[in-house]
Amino acid sequence: MKQTVESATIASVGLSIFHASVPDSTDGSVFSPNNDSDGCLPPSTTKEEIKPIKYTCDNYNLLTLKQGDILISTSVGQFLCQHEYSFDAMFTKGIPFTPPGDMKHGNSDKRLHNLWTKIMTAMDLHNIPLILHNGLFDLVYLYHCFIGALPDTLGRFLVQITANFPSGLYDTRFMAGKADFDATFLAYVFSKSDRLRQNRFGGNVDGEPYFVVDVNSPFIEKQLIGEKRKRSVEEEGAKLDTQIKYCISYATAAHDVQIILDSKMGPSEYPQVYTSQRKDEDGAHAAHFDAYMTGFSFCYFQNTFNPIIMKSCLNRMTLSGFDVPLVFPVKKSKR
Repeated sequence: MKQTVESATIASVGLSIFHASVPDSTDGSVFSPNNDSDGCLPPSTTKEEIKPIKYTCDNYNLLTLKQGDILISTSVGQFLCQHEYSFDAMFTKGIPFTPPGDMKHGNSDKRLHNLWTKIMTAMDLHNIPLILHNGLFDLVYLYHCFIGALPDTLGRFLVQITANFPSGLYDTRFMAGKADFDATFLAYVFSKSDRLRQNRFGGNVDGEPYFVVDVNSPFIEKQLIGEKRKRSVEEEGAKLDTQIKYCISYATAAHDVQIILDSKMGPSEYPQVYTSQRKDEDGAHAAHFDAYMTGFSFCYFQNTFNPIIMKSCLNRMTLSGFDVPLVFPVKKSKR
């Protein structure tokens, strides 16, 4: 893995920052179903107004350009092109960077390195955890490209991650397993979390409150606007039942996560954010949207799990092919 990461590069970085605010019961402010701040409630909703937990979210997509030689495989290049990634934009508009451990090309441009240093300092100061989804490779790339030279051993790498992210990290794929989701790829986890969240509207229970996300960045806002779904699974032309056999990608049989969820949970009356068939720059696999889906899924789990389960998820990351997670050491208290 170390050799692979050191010979390749990051093409773009998606970053979503979520800020939670507790509803104020004294000022009379409530969440109005007619205010589609997160686009998930149709204007026709008539349920009683409720006071949800509210998050605001800022999303960033950083287009990057590694200095020096770049190695890219045919399969990766084809995948990026299929999802409308612009190599022209990468070479003309990408933010130049040199990995801190790469001495051959010097460190002439430290903007991204300095940015991540400031981000990590703020996370430590405000006790903010890092949220990833199946993120071991992401973490290794992030460290190599913007933080420092990769250690020679896994043990030293884990210690360095704890030192740089002392507030800990969460893996939403691991959390989805804790929630007994029947699939754990990101689009499914996000879409199911959103449906389960919507089902709580008007029926809050202890430990499982309804929440909304106000997204400040336009690229999410324009995706969240939609009409109420009226067609059934049959009308979608999907001949699915509970015994359907999914391929390894889990969505090939239907080519749409929403149709799969319709077959398992029944059609949703609310518009859904994600569709597997989007190929524009704000759709499936865009770095910023993947980051948003990961953060949103964490909000769902945080509002669902009890403190004991949340603690059991801290600093644990799923490893494909292994029954036990990768465990990062917990930073020792300064006291």
